[in-house]
Amino acid sequence: MAPQLPSRPRHAKPRLRAAEEVRPPDLTEGAASRGRHRAASPLVHFGTGEIDWSALARCESGGNPHVTDPSGRYGGLYQFDAGTWHSLGGHGLPQDASAGEQTNRARALFHERGISPWPSCGLHARR
Repeated sequence: MAPQLPSRPRHAKPRLRAAEEVRPPDLTEGAASRGRHRAASPLVHFGTGEIDWSALARCESGGNPHVTDPSGRYGGLYQFDAGTWHSLGGHGLPQDASAGEQTNRARALFHERGISPWPSCGLHARR
């Protein structure tokens, strides 16, 4: 029996329209300098594991980059708290940053701490 993904958080807004879907930025070397952007794969390889960043964002925030949890402590696609966000070089609040910036900072956090910042949703985002 396959594990089921947790349902979308009650505080998250309804699923975004296709045009607003979260797409990780193209981080391939030279993409910007070539003057074109290739569609980035949502799977990112990290040593022995891969993370499906789109799946993680859908699980954590319903895919809404501007959502906050009911307590107001966690915000954005990956539900950062302000202290973690600032420790990664973020300014202001995570929910006010672009989806691309949030994904880049989530990747940096993953490099530092692995999947542990996302104990529930992270299990479903690993490939």
